[in-house]
Amino acid sequence: MIYVTHDQAEAMTMGERIAVLHEGRLRQLGTPAEIYGMPADAFVARFTGNPGMNVLRGQGRASSEGERGGAGVVDCGSLSVPVALEHYEGEILLGVRPEHVSLCAVGQGVGNAAVRVVESLGAETLVHVDAGGQTLVAKLPGMVELHVGATVGVHLDRRRLHLFDGAGERLE
Repeated sequence: MIYVTHDQAEAMTMGERIAVLHEGRLRQLGTPAEIYGMPADAFVARFTGNPGMNVLRGQGRASSEGERGGAGVVDCGSLSVPVALEHYEGEILLGVRPEHVSLCAVGQGVGNAAVRVVESLGAETLVHVDAGGQTLVAKLPGMVELHVGATVGVHLDRRRLHLFDGAGERLE
């Protein structure tokens, strides 16, 4: 049976296989787990999930001596993220789901950011931070006491990062 919906939550819960279409083009066909866990491009990444994946514009570069981990670094505003991507320099879109972003003490993560919005939802809190001119959303468990304007450190789960080229296509 084929079922058509514009509600991505409905598609994720009811579908065994999902076709994500955008502007008349098939962007990805896969199981809900494949669509969510390994989006084919930046559009699919932003479209799936609530909230959708954070996608930050950055510049890839080879890591210098003394930088932690990774064969390269993506600089996204105030964040400098070590990545396991060799020999790619230039514009990169760095994707990370809000549940894979955590906040820490200033200077302890991949960079610092200013708190812009705190959405307390009871069981979880969405914290929107400004990372050098780009918005990054962290989905944190429970009620979190943070104030707008506070500076926080940002930690990203490096095992859960997604890399796309400047046009939004997935990099392997």
